[in-house]
Amino acid sequence: MPGSRTVSARDQGQQRLAFPAAQPDYVPADSSIYCDAPVALPVHRMMAAMLDGSMMLISLGIFLIIFHLAGAKVVLNKTTLPLYGFMAFATLVLYRLLWCLAGTDSVGMRWSGLRLISFDGVIPHRGQRLQRLLGSFISLVAGGLGLLWGLVDEEHLTWHDHMSKTFPTPRARLLRYPKR
Repeated sequence: MPGSRTVSARDQGQQRLAFPAAQPDYVPADSSIYCDAPVALPVHRMMAAMLDGSMMLISLGIFLIIFHLAGAKVVLNKTTLPLYGFMAFATLVLYRLLWCLAGTDSVGMRWSGLRLISFDGVIPHRGQRLQRLLGSFISLVAGGLGLLWGLVDEEHLTWHDHMSKTFPTPRARLLRYPKR
């Protein structure tokens, strides 16, 4: 065959030179962002969280209205208050888990013009989204310190951003009117 080379017995004993692969001058650390996308401002993150929180409160309100219309009484006392607190927590977890399993951004993220990307600049996979969800609960359980960390971090990343290697960034906006 043209272009193919057969190895003769004489070539098999010949010594070959092995050059090491070229190493890049700078290898970024695991916690740094590799892509050029900017990290969303804390104000935008807060707007997204507030809208997602309102969606969860609306769903809790609908649940309580249906509960009341079914004939049950909504009573707040020492026995029922932990139950209602657990329902609120379960609603929060299920709402966040829904978007993780769907592999897309939440309503709050979309409404505030944000999208979630990985440090490499690609859309994160389901596992990274679940890591982010777990990391956000760790950030909250630590007294919100993981969220406040984003205010002092050099790149404005929170604990769950670092844990999952993902972060929210502004979506690219399309111009409605052409430039003149």
